[in-house]
Amino acid sequence: MYFSKIVKDKLKEKKMSVRTLCKKVKLDASFFSKVLRGERNPPSDENTIIKIAEVLNIDPVKLIFSAGRIPEKFQDIFCDENFVMNLIEKFKKPKKKIPQPKIEKETVQPISEELL
Repeated sequence: MYFSKIVKDKLKEKKMSVRTLCKKVKLDASFFSKVLRGERNPPSDENTIIKIAEVLNIDPVKLIFSAGRIPEKFQDIFCDENFVMNLIEKFKKPKKKIPQPKIEKETVQPISEELL
C-alpha cells in the first residue's frame, strides 16, 4: 500500500492523471488503477517501476523498495548472511517492561474490643 500512496500523492502534486502516466510509461491503465486501489500488486518489472519514478520525479530506489522489492543493485548485499542478521538485530523491538502497579502496604487496624 505504501507504493500506492507515494504514486497517488505525486500524481496529485503534478496534477497528472493515471491515464497520462500510463501512456508515458506504456502501462495498462486498468491494471495500474487496480494497483493504486490495492487490488493488484505493483508491477513486477523493475524497469517499469523506474520509468514510473522518472515520470513522477521520485527516487527510483525508494519506489522499488515501497513496491516490496529489493532493487537489483542491492540484491547481492541482501544475500549476505551477516548483513541480514545485523539488519534483523537492529530492528528487533526491545521487550517493553510492563510497569507493575505500586502496591502500598496496608495498615491493619486492630479490632476494638467494643466490636467483639
